[in-house]
Amino acid sequence: MDRCEICGTEGRFERFQLREMLFGLRETFEYHRCPGCGLMRIGSVPGDLGRHYPPAYYAISAPPASGPDDGRLRAAA
Repeated sequence: MDRCEICGTEGRFERFQLREMLFGLRETFEYHRCPGCGLMRIGSVPGDLGRHYPPAYYAISAPPASGPDDGRLRAAA
């Protein structure tokens, strides 16, 4: 039996075998989908995440966005 960490639904979640395709590793991972809210999450997080997020990965290498209101937004936060 599975339990959703977001909505709390308990039951048998649908399972999917999906391949990593962004970087061409093609490694297969199992994902679970909650029947209540539709959340899809990985079944087991790989031990070596660095292999899946190389230095050129956009979320790591992209500079922070800035704009005309950047200073006011930061101050408000």
